[in-house]
Amino acid sequence: MDFFAEAYGLSDVQEKRSRIRDLLEFFELWERRNDKVATFSKGMKQKLAIARALAHKPPILFLDEPTSGLDPESSKGIRDLMERLSKHEKHTILLCTHRLEDAEKLCSRVMIINRGKSVIVGSPDELRDSIAGQPVLQVTLKKLNQKVIEAVKELKQVKEVDVDDSASMLIITLDDVRSATPEVVRSIVYAGGMVLSVNALRPSLEEAYLKLIKEE
Repeated sequence: MDFFAEAYGLSDVQEKRSRIRDLLEFFELWERRNDKVATFSKGMKQKLAIARALAHKPPILFLDEPTSGLDPESSKGIRDLMERLSKHEKHTILLCTHRLEDAEKLCSRVMIINRGKSVIVGSPDELRDSIAGQPVLQVTLKKLNQKVIEAVKELKQVKEVDVDDSASMLIITLDDVRSATPEVVRSIVYAGGMVLSVNALRPSLEEAYLKLIKEE
């Protein structure tokens, strides 16, 4: 850490020591500061590599496959750390990854690249919406009855209603899930239905990726 801080231009000894301690404490490595890196787990080495890159407070941090080769627990730790890091350091993080769950959980904007060419750029929600078609609302009730079904079908924003009697569930196609959901729930309750859960069904970023790459 001391070597890289100096290589990045931190020559003031007090400033350098303070920065190194702040980073090692943030990455939960301070208690291991005197141990050989060879004794660290792969996840700890990954943390140390990121801490090393942050020594000089870069305005942009480039991370290439930071969770590659890590077990699920270590991967989650690195993801949580990156999320905290973006809020703590207030810098832009450019993340290159094949793990779409990382992009979905961490990124405010995503670019999907195929053979070196940009396919699409947008927020995770925009990418999912690009393949979702009509928004769908899934409503599970304690018990289904015809009065509830008819009440939902009469709403202006409702395009289609599929009924799953075995699960006491309605699959409702809408113009706009966000604005229509309160009205749908209100209509069900007024018709005597007891709502157990309401979910907006959307494709995952992985589904969006596979569809977009296939079309490309």
